[in-house]
Amino acid sequence: MQMMVGQPATLTDILLNFLLGFLLGYKIVALFILDSSATVDPQAFIFSSLGSWPAGIAMGLLFAGLKWYEKNKQKLSKPEKRTVRIWPEDRVGEITIIALVFGLAGSKLFDIFENWSDFLTRPSDYIFSAKGLTFFTEDGFVPL
Repeated sequence: MQMMVGQPATLTDILLNFLLGFLLGYKIVALFILDSSATVDPQAFIFSSLGSWPAGIAMGLLFAGLKWYEKNKQKLSKPEKRTVRIWPEDRVGEITIIALVFGLAGSKLFDIFENWSDFLTRPSDYIFSAKGLTFFTEDGFVPL
């Protein structure tokens, strides 16, 4: 595969990594920071508007900084086009993200099509909720 090697991080690279880090910090880190009691319902928290802005910004800056550092470490004085062999293990991260996005979208769409008449009367209940997703709890897999 032909690709440019030695280029610095682009604004798009940095912004995408900041966005991913922000989402992880705002929701996932905040899940552990905001309410440490055992009665927290993770699904309700993830689908709510609650989160931690400082944790989101900190994680976003961390992810963006790591991307900049990684690209800056590989930067050449003059970027060049090289033939690079891509191995399957080099694509694991991309494949995982694609599977996550399309798995969640597919489960939501399947639930919508399975309950079409109810969806037409209350679309926001299906779009902005955890309906159609299955979560693992101490009782096993629980469909919502």
